[in-house]
Amino acid sequence: SERIRARQRDTLHAQNTSPIREMIVKNVQFKWGKEIYAVDVDTSLPGSHLKTQLFSLTSVPPDRIKIMGLKGGKTINDETDLTQCGLEELVKKGKKLLVMGSAREVEKAPENEIQFVEDLPESEQYGAELGERFRPGLQNLGNTCYMNSCVQCLSHVGELVECLETFEEDTTNSTGQS
Repeated sequence: SERIRARQRDTLHAQNTSPIREMIVKNVQFKWGKEIYAVDVDTSLPGSHLKTQLFSLTSVPPDRIKIMGLKGGKTINDETDLTQCGLEELVKKGKKLLVMGSAREVEKAPENEIQFVEDLPESEQYGAELGERFRPGLQNLGNTCYMNSCVQCLSHVGELVECLETFEEDTTNSTGQS
């Protein structure tokens, strides 16, 4: 039984020495945004493991990571066999793989469909246009869209609106007559 254990240990040691060294590709360069990461890649594992490693560095979820820059324009996906994608050659040439993906959460579509005032029935349009500080757009007359946009912007300057709302016209002229 001791000989069997020694033989198993020697076999395990022989299996774990050279193949493991060949399965690890050291200092594979990945560029994500302005950052560059050097990662030791275990090529015996699938592409999903590499994406998980990159997730720990970039906070980009693995399902949103796209790795580009392999020979022939190929990308690394979850099932990619990393032993066959030429990582060793890229490291020897000093090339970087490009990591694409955003760490931000994907914006969700609104639950209710957006309705524009113009799409409402006429009976509901007036009520939709009422509201505190709501100033509907101005009707364009020929080439007045630029002027209308300026007036629209000014209508949201609180101090100006307050001044105009409290304005009292002086009806006397320079001679003191009304």
